[in-house]
Amino acid sequence: MREILAVEAAEAAHGDLGLTPTASMAVMAAIGDALALVLMERKGITRHDYGLRHHGGYLGRKARGDND
Repeated sequence: MREILAVEAAEAAHGDLGLTPTASMAVMAAIGDALALVLMERKGITRHDYGLRHHGGYLGRKARGDND
């Protein structure tokens, strides 16, 4: 299966100060998260696998089921 992600450049919303591209940063974060989830599903990543990759923090403990 093959996916194509088409992204169109648009003028970003820069907040009240006109300095920081807040909207474009939020959109890129959402796209990155969506791509990561799709790739994890396709590769068959399990909660346990995820926990091993996030071994030191809360997400790793929760994924592995060894949180207190």
